[in-house]
Amino acid sequence: MRAKILSALSCFVIIHGSFAATLETKPNDPYFARIEPIKAPATSRLLLKKGDRLAIIGDSITEQKLYSRMIETYLTVCTPELEITARQYGWSGERATGFLARMTNDCLRFDPTIATTCYGMNDHEYIPYQERIGKTYREKQTAIVDSFKANRVRVILGSPGPVGKMPSWVRTATGTVADLNENLCKLRNIDLEIAKTERVAFADVFWP
Repeated sequence: MRAKILSALSCFVIIHGSFAATLETKPNDPYFARIEPIKAPATSRLLLKKGDRLAIIGDSITEQKLYSRMIETYLTVCTPELEITARQYGWSGERATGFLARMTNDCLRFDPTIATTCYGMNDHEYIPYQERIGKTYREKQTAIVDSFKANRVRVILGSPGPVGKMPSWVRTATGTVADLNENLCKLRNIDLEIAKTERVAFADVFWP
């Protein structure tokens, strides 16, 4: 995941025009039969600008200050000429709904110029996919993008990553690892569709 985020920051994807709902190439393994990642467009051009104020947003995966520190260190050490500053706005256990409610007070007041998001892990509720989950996720993620755009903040919409095991720390988790990854993949596809519709960048954290 760290490499995917760093790659996205180095070469963001701008979604242009329409694209067919073809799938990414998958391994020839029965496990992936239910996983249907829509093919994301190839990376395009650098979106970072000199003097950018980068907001790194997400749930506990962001709040733990691992990949966000790597991003800040990389930008500071490898591209000092860009003079980019970074703030992380991770909140443990958060869903897109939660950030939407706090983004004005907690994030926009610091005048970011560009933002990365990484939601979906808590939004998928650690259960097999249900239409209500996708509906709520699409609504809240779209509202977040719209709010950033209204404040002239460039957006990189990050997808949720996959899981490798059933989360023992989530008492309400049900289903199997395959069920959860199918759910997360659907949310990943929703992010890609939002990015296309809203004409913002997309960072694929789910699919290698």
